[in-house]
Amino acid sequence: MDAPGLVALVVGAASAGALGAAAAAAWQAARRPRVLCLMYHRVAPREAWLRTRGTERVFTVAEDALDAQLGWLAAEGWRFVDPEDVAAFARGERTLPDRSVLVTVDDGCASGHALLLPLLRRHGARAAFFVTTDPASPIFALGEGERRMTDAELRALAGAGCTIGSHAVSHRPLAALPDDEVRRELAESRRVLEDAVGRPVVHFAVPSNWWDARVLRLAREAGYTGVWCSRPDTVRAGSGAFPIPRLNVEGGLDLAGFRRALSPAGIAQRRLVMGLRGLPKRLLGPGAWTRIRRRLLAGSAGHWLSPRRMARVAVAAAGAGLAGSLCWWLLAG
Repeated sequence: MDAPGLVALVVGAASAGALGAAAAAAWQAARRPRVLCLMYHRVAPREAWLRTRGTERVFTVAEDALDAQLGWLAAEGWRFVDPEDVAAFARGERTLPDRSVLVTVDDGCASGHALLLPLLRRHGARAAFFVTTDPASPIFALGEGERRMTDAELRALAGAGCTIGSHAVSHRPLAALPDDEVRRELAESRRVLEDAVGRPVVHFAVPSNWWDARVLRLAREAGYTGVWCSRPDTVRAGSGAFPIPRLNVEGGLDLAGFRRALSPAGIAQRRLVMGLRGLPKRLLGPGAWTRIRRRLLAGSAGHWLSPRRMARVAVAAAGAGLAGSLCWWLLAG
């Protein structure tokens, strides 16, 4: 086989594999019952959201957009569930009805109490708040006017039927830390939160999605019964609670985009993008990848690097690669 033929074969095989993986992911995401975990971070009034830039435009949702999303979920018959429901379902210990959804909120910023809690009450919903316990963590310097919620605000959330979970102490990438540091992040954050709310804290969300088998093992040893990550997928019965996938809801989504993101095709596209995006992340490591990612999102190209646009480009590229390879083989033959 000559060099052009070999290239066409490799491109065609890779493109077919990518499209096949996306089709398989869509089929899996459509299986019933559909149980979804949604991931949010910060909430801001529309005027403040319009001033956000870079990563904050991704991780901050406008108050009116979130109101519309929760309203749509309630109107469409989605049932709001608790993390314990989802963890037990993932372990195969409990059944959940179709269209069950868990709302999760990472970091523990004050907007969770000030802005999100009233929206949850309005729509008869509840959420799990995964809180970073160190008020000096850099994560609390990102949002406009944000800070860590006070113990009183955390108790108010718990009293309203929400669940308080851990998001570690410092929000550092756990996969890059030695065992002793990971154990301290897991145990100390749990102790602080249990002292604050007077209830057991048994659920954990991985900061910045930096996890591996070692982190999951240490979390289990620390007494957590479920670990949540950022991985676009539905939760399936018996799939396991270490980890449980979640779908990140970006701030730039309108209601139509939100509905597409929750569809099987939307989830499959995001899984394809995450697989491609995970290659440089794994090669570069936490420090380098975080710096490069922030620079990309903060620059002029950042506006175009949304998961939806990246998914469309990836699918189009895979389709073009497969079509080009087939054409080459037909013409060459």
